[in-house]
Amino acid sequence: MRLTDGVSGHLDPTSGRVKVMWRNREQQADGSIKQRQRKLTSDSLPEARELAVQIAASLKRTGWFELGQSAFRPAVEDLERVFKAYLDHKVKFERVRPNTRSNLARSFQRFGRGMRSLLALSNAEVIPAEAMTLENYRRWVMWAGSVGTRAGGAYGPGTIYQSAHTVLDAWGWAADQGRWMSLPAPPYNRRAHLPPSPQYGPPADTATWAEMDAAIARIRADRGGPTPNVGTAKYSAIIQRFTGLRLFQAIGMHAEDIDIGGNTLIIRRGKSRREAALMRRIAVSPHLWVALEPVLAHVTTGPLFPDRSRPDSPMVSYRNTTRYVTRAWNDAIEDGLARITVVRPPNRDKGSPTHCFRSGFMAQLAANGVSDAVLDHLVGHAPGSVRGQHYTTPSLELQHQAVSNIPSLSAGT
Repeated sequence: MRLTDGVSGHLDPTSGRVKVMWRNREQQADGSIKQRQRKLTSDSLPEARELAVQIAASLKRTGWFELGQSAFRPAVEDLERVFKAYLDHKVKFERVRPNTRSNLARSFQRFGRGMRSLLALSNAEVIPAEAMTLENYRRWVMWAGSVGTRAGGAYGPGTIYQSAHTVLDAWGWAADQGRWMSLPAPPYNRRAHLPPSPQYGPPADTATWAEMDAAIARIRADRGGPTPNVGTAKYSAIIQRFTGLRLFQAIGMHAEDIDIGGNTLIIRRGKSRREAALMRRIAVSPHLWVALEPVLAHVTTGPLFPDRSRPDSPMVSYRNTTRYVTRAWNDAIEDGLARITVVRPPNRDKGSPTHCFRSGFMAQLAANGVSDAVLDHLVGHAPGSVRGQHYTTPSLELQHQAVSNIPSLSAGT
């Protein structure tokens, strides 16, 4: 927008702030005169117009304007508002899932807590965007590894790595937008400034079919009786047991993805954009349809596990599901029917009970001699060769052979 002669502005509809732009006539070292663009950010449109009048008058008199010539001072740009804009962008344009947004928000909370501690700011004070420097970022990494939580316990390597990766991504995104004038430029090679990522070896123990069945038998069904919205935890675990899919893929299954006659499934969701774009078809054991009969009897179209508030949309929150599965694995361990090292491997910081079905599926099929190419296709791992990535996929015949030895659920499951 044009504010006045020689001064333009750009209004941010989200924050209501206005970026004011003009050109100074500045003398160079060689004596030449060049036009240099200058920018300031004001809190509101009326304030921006007032500033534009001062700038235009100064340009008319001297050909240049400096902030010190007037009593105007730009508002302090809030670093946490920058991060919020990044979150809004991820939700609106990249359509991240709610649990992913929560993880990103927690990363920013950890960073904000550390920056307030390092800059001696109270919770009511704004963290200025200009504080987002590489030096302060490095100080935060050291703080997170030595102090971390308010209780005095340091964050783990995985938590630090995740938070640092999120902050660097948001920093780079914000710099590309050009909306925050006081935000310093991010490092060119952001990967070079990431803290060491945690290194984990494969788990020493993986679940057997019997251990998976014991856990499934102890999953507490949701309340409400035998309806499509009930039994999400139990039946999504059954899908994982027979397919090795990730939890969100099992919960996002649609009735249209199922071909009972051909014993196949179409996987419409993926961890990466490449996997989601593949919409791959995988072979499954016919025992799966028997185990899913209570669900398939009620659902003929749409998601198998719809959101309670939106029956046309699959569930997106896994909190209760994960809680039920974790409790079931703990009960199976207490009953002596599962090993604790399956759920909580000693060489990892923490276990993932819902992932035990995936790791157990892969381990059991690998023990039966299933090739890596077939197994990678079934579970959605990236192929290990260029041919596998771009030209070929395992035939359905090979996939059916791979899943033919999967046993049915144990009696009572």
